[in-house]
Formats: sequence, C-alpha cells, structure tokens
Amino acid sequence: MTHVAPPSVLLTNDDGIDSPLFHALLERVSAAPWQLSTTFVVPAEEHSWIAQAATPKRPVYVTPFVRSGTSGWICSGTPADCVSLGIDNLTETRPELVISGINIGVNTGLAYYLSSGTVGAARQAVITGVKATALSVHVPPEVFGAWARHDLELLANYSNDWQRLGTIAAGITGKLIQAKAWQGADLLSVNLPWDADESTQVAVTELQRTHYRPLFTQRSSRTFIHRPIGLQEVDADARDEQRLLGDCEALRQGLISVTPIRYELRPRDNKYLERVVRALAD
Repeated sequence: MTHVAPPSVLLTNDDGIDSPLFHALLERVSAAPWQLSTTFVVPAEEHSWIAQAATPKRPVYVTPFVRSGTSGWICSGTPADCVSLGIDNLTETRPELVISGINIGVNTGLAYYLSSGTVGAARQAVITGVKATALSVHVPPEVFGAWARHDLELLANYSNDWQRLGTIAAGITGKLIQAKAWQGADLLSVNLPWDADESTQVAVTELQRTHYRPLFTQRSSRTFIHRPIGLQEVDADARDEQRLLGDCEALRQGLISVTPIRYELRPRDNKYLERVVRALAD
C-alpha cells in the first residue's frame, strides 16, 4: 500500500475534559506512528445533544492544559467552537485531521447523527475545510448512568475498558488514514460495541434513517424534562437505494460500524426534480 504522510491531529469531544474515554484516546493517538503531531481543544463541561451549535453572542475563553504530555486547551464553548478555535486560532498550522470522541454513547442512525455534539464537531471541521472522524461507543446502562451522575470514582473501575476502547479506536483511525478513506467521504462516523477488541469485525456501513420517539416527559402543566425514550428505525425504501449494512444493525450484530458520509448537494432522482419543477411552473 502507498505510504501516506502522517497528519497533524486535533482532538475534541462533546463530553468534556473529564471524559475517561477522551483521555484514553488522547494517550493512544499522541503515541501513534500515523500522526505527525497531536493537540486538543475540548469543552470545559459536557455539551451532549448540542449538534453543531456555536457561541455567537458571548465571549469564549480557553485555558492551556497538559494531559499525558500533550499540550492543548480547555474551552468554555461548544464542541463546534472547540474545532473552529483549534483549526483557525490556537494552532500555528492548520490541523489536517480532526478526531472527535470517543463519545460515551452510541451515535448510529440519522437522528443521533444530526443531534450529537461529537458528530457536530466533526461536521464543523468539514465546513472549515478539514477532514474529520467521529468516534462513539455503546456503553452499558450502568456505565452510562455513572457518567450521567458524573461519578468519576465509579467510572475509574472501568479503566481497563477505557484503555481497550481507546486502543481499538486509534487503531481503526490509523487504518482509515492509510486507506485514504476521506478521498471518497466528507467525514467518517465510527461506532464501537462496548466489548470491542482486536478480534471484533469491522463493517463499512450506511447511515440508517431513524426518527425520535418523544424526547420530553411532562412533569407539570408547564414543565417538561428532556428524557428520550428511544428511536424508531425507518424501513429503507426504493429511494434510499441501500446497498450496505445499516449502522444500527451492524452494532446490534456486535460489529464495529464505520460509516462514510458524503454530502450531495442536489437530489439524484431526476423524476423527482422534474415533478417539483413542473409543480412550481404551474
């Protein structure tokens, strides 16, 4: 295989600086032979479900921070802010690859893809002209609950799992770099099962269409709390021309899902276009 020049890397996430998965990934990426240099800009606190939101109305502050021998910044803004600052303001030369994650929670399916701050950070890199990947992992309910409570003492009991997942995610990223995977995609969304290891099979997948079930639960006549009750997978129809395994299905099968995303700026269905044009002309 042709040699690929190692990229300079910017890491970020939406779970914030306390995420054990972020630190595990940082340690692996900064030591990987496939990277030229690594830095990071991460939110000071969790910004899940924020998608690609930016901070246009108030100042954003950064604080230098060193972790595992790697220098970076903690940022008061959103994941997308972190990427913008890391690409255009805080580094002497533009990073060549943005890695966002590893998210504590899965981001398979269109609904999570569009809502995730982790994926939103990767999309921000794309519209800033830098290739990107978003990394996420499905976690057991007890682990997700510990993270939701910010129980760092309990989460420390899973240190072997964090290190294992960081190793797998960094290894997949290195393979994607060597394969020049971004030549045919704007970004790559990678989702890992909780028990992924070196023997876990990898599937190149398609983003499945999903819809949210109700996102809010009513507490009183005027009070609602954000408490999602799950997703509904939408059956593919002829318009989708699905050719690959869906990313949700791949994860259910215990596979690592790698989903190349490429934005097409016009519909491919000529009959659809003709119908709309005729309707607007009448």
